[in-house]
Amino acid sequence: MLLSVKDVVKSFIVNGKEVKALKGVSFEADRGEILALLGPNGSGKTTLLRIISGILLPDEGEILVDGHRISKKIKKEILFIGEKVSLYPKLTVLENVEFWTSLSHKRYDAKEAADILERIDLPKEKWNMPAEVLSRGMAQKTLLATAFLVRPKIILIDDVFAGLDPRSVKSVKNILRELRDEGSLILITTHRVRDAEDIADRVIIMNSGEIAFIGTVSSAKSLIKEGYPVKLILDGPPEDMFRDLNASVKVTERGYEVRLLAESPAQISKLLEEVSSSGLRLVSMEVLEPSVEALLG
Repeated sequence: MLLSVKDVVKSFIVNGKEVKALKGVSFEADRGEILALLGPNGSGKTTLLRIISGILLPDEGEILVDGHRISKKIKKEILFIGEKVSLYPKLTVLENVEFWTSLSHKRYDAKEAADILERIDLPKEKWNMPAEVLSRGMAQKTLLATAFLVRPKIILIDDVFAGLDPRSVKSVKNILRELRDEGSLILITTHRVRDAEDIADRVIIMNSGEIAFIGTVSSAKSLIKEGYPVKLILDGPPEDMFRDLNASVKVTERGYEVRLLAESPAQISKLLEEVSSSGLRLVSMEVLEPSVEALLG
């Protein structure tokens, strides 16, 4: 097993009080796998990645890579891309890629570097710009290009799709799949649950420093209450119309978005009749596919 996380505990002092960020977290993961860590802010996802990377030490428990504790040698086999992407600000994109590749004692190939930067959708006019002028998304792509050249055993990416447009999200997914297929273990965190479902082999759902669920996307979806997830857009506030269905309501540019779980098609029809008789206009209605997002509520 490439990665073993065993009973990891981590606490911080916040405003003079001890806060447990991780409460005995354990799991294993192997080569050729993408794991998505999901959960609300403060659930422990980033702390867990930082401990696996060796940036933080656990208070209790241990991290093993190929059966060995984290050491300077093992750290060279782990690439961590955090919220503050670690590029040298005065070096250009190409210089950063060459520098980080050389640190891993891998041969730097300028042609291969140019090819991966193009594939990852980083505009050519940015390649000779200093890293300090890059957006977070561009900086993240630069380190992903390095990952492709270095092929580390473990790649850790915090908030993997932050700052990326849809086209870039697609290209990053393709690169991560290729790295996985070549044997890297990839752990990502993201708030974009649908994208996590699309790319992850397994998901880990965290809550208050503990693992609430670990398994495949399909097994996660099987835990969701059977029914029909429905999204309605109304032209006015529904007031208490859907109170018994535990519906969520938010205001969007298109109107009042209502999400609920109907028990049957007949119940959906009844809901539409209630909307019509209320005088509200139904802007749109969509019956959704089940999502892991339902487990995060």
